[in-house]
Order: sequence, then structure tokens, then C-alpha cells
Amino acid sequence: MIMALLSGGPLVAQQVVCAAGQEYTNTDRSITFTLGEPVNTTVTGASATLTQGFNQPWVIIATGVEEPAEDNISVYPNPTRHELYVNNPAHREGDRFRLLNAAGVRVLDGNVTGRITSLDMDRYAAGSYLLQLYNPDKGTLHTFKISVTH
Repeated sequence: MIMALLSGGPLVAQQVVCAAGQEYTNTDRSITFTLGEPVNTTVTGASATLTQGFNQPWVIIATGVEEPAEDNISVYPNPTRHELYVNNPAHREGDRFRLLNAAGVRVLDGNVTGRITSLDMDRYAAGSYLLQLYNPDKGTLHTFKISVTH
């Protein structure tokens, strides 16, 4: 296809069913691309490679990078489907957590049980949550944005 475009030879139009796409045309050449179709071929030319069509049924997009928390506190996996683990290496007696839904309503509250605390996320609807780790004597240790998927 690239060779045909570069040589200016005739192109034969094909029909595809796709989710999105675009066509660009100038006086003697055109290129059309689509999204949402299965992979069908890869064409390699002298200076370029073109893979025609692909399908991405889902995608995870990172929208930011969290700064390391105080005392190296971390949560994983995030996004999560089932279990969420809180890694609190500097666990102190009395450390607690609370989980807030997107509306700010507290849906879970409990004690951090040790260096690793497991939270069952199966019962929560898919969406965004805030997990706050705090100590009643020291205040909030860290707040994490959590994504639950199903």
C-alpha cells in the first residue's frame, strides 16, 4: 500500500466496518485509516512500515503519577477488580483507613492490620474511590485515588 501511494499507482477501495477513521487527500494521493477493525496486514517500505487496522477492546490510560507517600506507603494493584493491598512498611499501632466513593460518602472504615492489609473490593461498584490512610494522633498519612473495574 505504501509503495502504491509513493509510486502514484491506482488504488482499489475497500469497504470496512470500523469504530472510527479519517481520510486525507491531496492532488494526486490519499490515505485512509480506521480504528476498530481486526489486524489484517503489515506493509514495509524503504523508509516506513504500516500496519493496517487494529482492535483495542479496552485500554487503561494513566492520568497521573502518584508521588511516593510518606513512609513508603503504597497500594496495589490499581486499578483493581478484586483485592486491593495496602503496603504500610512503617505500620504504627492505631493506623486506620477509610474508603470514600466518588460522592464523598464513606463506604468502608477499618484498622490497618499490619504491614500488608487486604481490602475486598468485589462488593463495590466500578468507579473511582479515595482511600485515606490516617492515624488519629498524627492525622492523614496519605490519600490514594483508587479505580475499581469489573
